[in-house]
Amino acid sequence: MKNSIRVLHLEDSPLDAELIREKLETAGVACDIVLVSEKNAFESALTQKTFDLILCDYNLPDYDGMSALALARKKQPETPVIVISGILGDEEAVECVKKGATDYVLKQQPHRLAASVRRALHEAKEHRDLKRAEEAIRASLEEKIVLLKEVHHRVKNNLQIVVSLLHLQAVRTKNPEALDTLRETGDRIFSMALLHETLYRSQNLARVSFASYTENICNHLFRSYGPKAVRIKLDLRLKETSVEMDQALSCGLIITELVSNALKHAFPGDRSGRIMIQLQSAPGNQMMLTVADDGAGMPPALDIRQSDTLGHQLVRLLVEKLHGTLEVTRDHGTAFHIAFQAKQVETAAGGASSFSCADE
Repeated sequence: MKNSIRVLHLEDSPLDAELIREKLETAGVACDIVLVSEKNAFESALTQKTFDLILCDYNLPDYDGMSALALARKKQPETPVIVISGILGDEEAVECVKKGATDYVLKQQPHRLAASVRRALHEAKEHRDLKRAEEAIRASLEEKIVLLKEVHHRVKNNLQIVVSLLHLQAVRTKNPEALDTLRETGDRIFSMALLHETLYRSQNLARVSFASYTENICNHLFRSYGPKAVRIKLDLRLKETSVEMDQALSCGLIITELVSNALKHAFPGDRSGRIMIQLQSAPGNQMMLTVADDGAGMPPALDIRQSDTLGHQLVRLLVEKLHGTLEVTRDHGTAFHIAFQAKQVETAAGGASSFSCADE
């Protein structure tokens, strides 16, 4: 070896210590050895210097190798420790390895020492290299997370600018139909902006807290419809639910359309009522999204699958994007039931994370 390694050697026999030095030097292991013979000196050396290798005698007059091993692991956990003993039974040897010793060598087998030292130093170097690589990967991942969060933040800001522009245009618009179109378009874009805002504030950039996302969408819609929405109660049944990002966006846009339609048409005049939104899990990793109201209901002749209104067309397209099915019931109002397969997300460890819902 070209460079000397720093070795802390706990040994009470100068003769044994010199023999160990000679064996290492003969084998080509250049060492800068600090020799200590008792506990206080051993602890002081561990505190003051960092070593490449620690050699511990197992039997000392006032100290023992197991205690020394425990202290070395505490003070310098990355440094390999080899226990050396004149008498070491199998049970004691196994216990040393369990407690963190890299290896053990009998004094009557000094020919094993050089090979044991080389192996210990090689394993320590591999461990350090692996740790540095893991730290580099972790730092890179954290940097990418920060950048991705910033992307979501900028996209949210840009979408909110578009919403503001639509609002400014709506203020100048006198045509009621154009005004409704601008407001509905603004609500759709705002629901997309909310998704990016939710992801920006989330610890998981692949999945969305669906309860928080939906609540924010509905709060915006209820504010948008002003006094009319005061008579309507919002009933959210979402628990602690997380949904994959693309599916959350589709569900969010569906909710935007159906809640807007309910606020606009389901409660004419001074009629009050309730809008309920629920997301449930079903066997086979299936999801069931329900948006229902107890309002006046849709006209009996209206078939949402054939309707040419933009809102109904958008709902149908979004259900198709979810690869789901749509069922409409008209018992005491209108209820839309969208069933779809929860999408799984690959995790960093290579596994898959699917939909989750607490307290089911």
